[in-house]
Amino acid sequence: TDRPYFEKFNLIPTISDKCKNSLDQTFPDMKEKFVVIPNINSTQLIKMRANQFYPEEYNEAKNVICSVGRLNEQKGFDLAIQAAASLKKRGVSFGWYIIGEGEERKKLQELIANNQLEDCFFLLGIRDNPYPYLKNADVVVQPSRYEGKSMVLDEAKILAKPIVATNYTTVRDQLSDEEGLVVDMTPEGIAEGIQK
Repeated sequence: TDRPYFEKFNLIPTISDKCKNSLDQTFPDMKEKFVVIPNINSTQLIKMRANQFYPEEYNEAKNVICSVGRLNEQKGFDLAIQAAASLKKRGVSFGWYIIGEGEERKKLQELIANNQLEDCFFLLGIRDNPYPYLKNADVVVQPSRYEGKSMVLDEAKILAKPIVATNYTTVRDQLSDEEGLVVDMTPEGIAEGIQK
């Protein structure tokens, strides 16, 4: 599918070395076209916007968990809901807030209801400024099944937040053991990482 389009381009940017290596292997005759251009974040802007307000949704919460992303299968929010169910069974008190919208909203709401998590797992939808949510969370969780390079992880690092991320293929490109926990891509792995 990609080849006819790739052949027309002079250069094709990608966001990480692992992504470039994958493209190089898939299209060895076009190696010279692939270049890495990392996501660009403004540390100053993110920190400034993070201080604009305190999320009112967090007012009653203890142990605030925040995740950001589209509500689709890639982002693994179904795994997050199952991890939340595990935490609740363990007696952990928390509020888990998801910022984002997508085609899986209805499915995820049903999963939340089926696991009786309406009191602690919330789909907030899109927010114009997600940074105060990240800044004021106790932990940022990225339960993804796959990513190229996650802007959310970069933003969480800028805001010096504890991070739990699943062990998707490119996670080690941007998250070291000093910066966060990389956990098994399972509900139990995510729950254990959060509790730790």
